[in-house]
Amino acid sequence: MVNLGGMPESRWKALRLAIAALALQIGVGLEGAAPIWFHHDLLPPDQLPHLYAAATHYISLCRGAGWDQRALEAAASGLALIVPNHSAYATCFDPPAANLIDSYKMPCVTAEAISMGSAYAGLHWWEPDEHQASAFIRAAIDGNPMVNAAARTLVLERYTWEQAARRLLMLLRCG
Repeated sequence: MVNLGGMPESRWKALRLAIAALALQIGVGLEGAAPIWFHHDLLPPDQLPHLYAAATHYISLCRGAGWDQRALEAAASGLALIVPNHSAYATCFDPPAANLIDSYKMPCVTAEAISMGSAYAGLHWWEPDEHQASAFIRAAIDGNPMVNAAARTLVLERYTWEQAARRLLMLLRCG
């Protein structure tokens, strides 16, 4: 599934056209490709377990995440992870629990950022290495995961309500 929530409709339609054009360019029809479900609207929370049950991997090329709850949910559901090695991902996951994509700090420059003017001036985000991401995805498609899918065990052991309460109490005592 490719979740395009929040992306303007014109951009997600352009993405579909670009994929079809790429398939024509390389001479491969999409009928033999892995299925991709483009989802534009927000998926209701009660539908997420069904999505996780139908998937094998959770892939993110996010440029900056303070917290990716969906990655933790996917991991807890037993999905293998392919995620960038920065911010929340680097804090939550480590090999062999996830395929961590090398990421590089880059200036935050997009058409949207430029149109926002000074709101993005001097800010940076993380750019995941697309070649490494492609290698991880290709390995997953070929059935040769680069790392053990141990994310479920890590999440269920590390992120419990008891541990969250213990951490909160520790922070409150120090504050």
